Amino acid sequence: HPVVNLDEVELAWRSANGDDDGGEAALDALRLCLERTDERDRELLTRRYTEQQSRDVMAAAMGIGKAAIKQALRRARARLRTCMEQRLEKQA
Repeated sequence: HPVVNLDEVELAWRSANGDDDGGEAALDALRLCLERTDERDRELLTRRYTEQQSRDVMAAAMGIGKAAIKQALRRARARLRTCMEQRLEKQA
């Protein structure tokens, strides 16, 4: 199971004003950004968070090292967060 820092999740949700409308705007932004993300980022995020694959399993399946998976996930999450923040700012 992925280790999740709930404080970071809560901070991200609050910074996105996730509760302002019951979370609908934040969820809409997340969906839109996931649709628009590049194929590699989408694969990484799906493997890790939807399929809950470990970084070891992901590394073997994708043919890259575990450290590269960790870094790629960090970058994919950052791009997703930036996209969501931009979407939500446009709606504000």
